[in-house]
Amino acid sequence: MSPPSPKRAKTEADDELAAGEQILGEAALLHKAGLALLQAAAENDLDGVRELLKSGAPAFYQDLESGWSALHFAAENQNAEMVSLLLREGGVWNGTDEAGHTAGDMALSLGWLEGYELIREEGIRTEVLLNLLNRRAEQDASDPASSLSAYLSSPLTYETDERGEERVLDEKGDGVMMGWEKPIMERTVQALTADHPDASPSEGLSVLNVGFGLGIIDTLFQSLSPAPSNHTIIEAHPDVLKHMRETGWYDKPGVRILEGKWQDFIDTDDFDPGVYDVIYFDTFSEHYHDLRSFFDALPALLRSPSSRFSFFHGLGATNALFYDVYTRIAELHLAEAGLDTRWADVEVGEIAHVWKGVRRSYWSLPCYKLPISTTG
Repeated sequence: MSPPSPKRAKTEADDELAAGEQILGEAALLHKAGLALLQAAAENDLDGVRELLKSGAPAFYQDLESGWSALHFAAENQNAEMVSLLLREGGVWNGTDEAGHTAGDMALSLGWLEGYELIREEGIRTEVLLNLLNRRAEQDASDPASSLSAYLSSPLTYETDERGEERVLDEKGDGVMMGWEKPIMERTVQALTADHPDASPSEGLSVLNVGFGLGIIDTLFQSLSPAPSNHTIIEAHPDVLKHMRETGWYDKPGVRILEGKWQDFIDTDDFDPGVYDVIYFDTFSEHYHDLRSFFDALPALLRSPSSRFSFFHGLGATNALFYDVYTRIAELHLAEAGLDTRWADVEVGEIAHVWKGVRRSYWSLPCYKLPISTTG
């Protein structure tokens, strides 16, 4: 194939240059319009904001230094009409500034509940209508925290931190499970088992737990009197299974360990349908669509309308607005699966120290919302 003529090559280069200049020109216009929108929102000028949006100003625009959007300014000014307008025109409900704060966080810090609820409800509508949480997110195939296959092939480390608290870390240094969760697990077991109408005086409860980790919640289940006669644990990671063997879990009366992912057993004879009084779910490196799939399986697994289900609710747990939105979404999807859910608040103490030596924190909120779901 012969090379293009010099004249043709020059024409193509000129066309590319012109296209590039056009793109830069359009970007400059959007930048200018975005700055004007920020100024109008900062001045609480509703009419100005409306006109700028009509003329094409991007509602999602953020200041390059602070990260503030027009929605942040509208929340600061407690202007409900402006908040609603910006959300309708493409303002991003979960956009964060340089400090990691959303407009909803701004409203909440000011005690402006109307604005917070407007932004939260938009978040719920967005996530549900666009079905974002049901689509498989892009994953880094090499990161154990975002890829299940990478996690299952990643070596895990069982260790204690400088204060003597146990934790399990993956090869990247992310916390798979950590000892600070124990008070949450204690409250969870109490809520799942206290005054359970189906508990047998001689055989106790039939329990299913998905995800062993440090074994905190399974140890608590075993401490019940009487201990569960049927205590099924599903665990897929080979290092966790090795730890379970070394610590005697395979020899405990009534304990049955299914080695693999829960999806491997859901439609098999190993996964007993309709026999569980209590089910708990806490896996690592799975995504919300996996949890929702488990929601859908629950009615067939639970023994009776009195049977109880809970899961470790860490969805969006580094931001109060995100956590609130995902709490409502989980409740909606549990309802779709036929379960009624109530929530209990569990105070989380000061845990800043536990993240020393951990790549990233997965919790930064003062309160844990504990879900208990039943079909009754």
